[in-house]
Amino acid sequence: MLTPFEKFLFVIAALASAYFTLRGLARIAKNISSGQGKINWSLLPKRIVRVIVKAGFFQNVFRFRLIPSVFHVLIAWSFLILALTDLTDPIYALTGVRILDHLGGVGRFYLFIADIANAAVLVGILFMVVRRFIVRPANLSTRETTLLHPKARFGIKRDSFIVAAFIIFCNTGRLGTVSSQVIMKRARIVKPSGISGCLFPIPGAGFPPDARLHRCQRRDRSQAETIRGRSICANAVRLRSSH
Repeated sequence: MLTPFEKFLFVIAALASAYFTLRGLARIAKNISSGQGKINWSLLPKRIVRVIVKAGFFQNVFRFRLIPSVFHVLIAWSFLILALTDLTDPIYALTGVRILDHLGGVGRFYLFIADIANAAVLVGILFMVVRRFIVRPANLSTRETTLLHPKARFGIKRDSFIVAAFIIFCNTGRLGTVSSQVIMKRARIVKPSGISGCLFPIPGAGFPPDARLHRCQRRDRSQAETIRGRSICANAVRLRSSH
């Protein structure tokens, strides 16, 4: 949960982001409507279903380059899965309530899937980074004979780097945050260990809280009895040596 000052900064940043997003959408709508003819809004219900199917199953992506397309889909589907957790994060930041933690088995299962999706995004984006900046196939760049401003050529690579760095930073941060939460909540693990548990395994995480507590109590008693026994033996040795 954020402090009051951090909440203020968060709200200001969210409002600024919403303002510039709406401003960009208005500019796009203005450019489209500036052409000839009028927009036929009656076609929207028919086309929106088609767009959802094509976008959800990435029909156009799989037409070419099968392996890169698989990693594209891996990133996109993982982002869709993480969308719900991203929507609950502002609620937690402002109220301190984790909604998914209070949904029982359904919430834990979704968090487990989100944990895997988070790692899938990192795998996919690392593949794209290697392909874009190290392998550098010819179809990812414009031909030298194509007339482009020099700044445009540089801007394409710069924008790709910014997007990749942003995704890696955000998803690595989320993975580290979840891992830290798993470590701090030893008594009651509400987030599934998943990928985070592989990075930071917790002894006894597979046992219920009461069972782990009993194990710790038995271990403490065993250690205390061992120390007591050693003390008795040491006292006996000292008494024998004094006689």
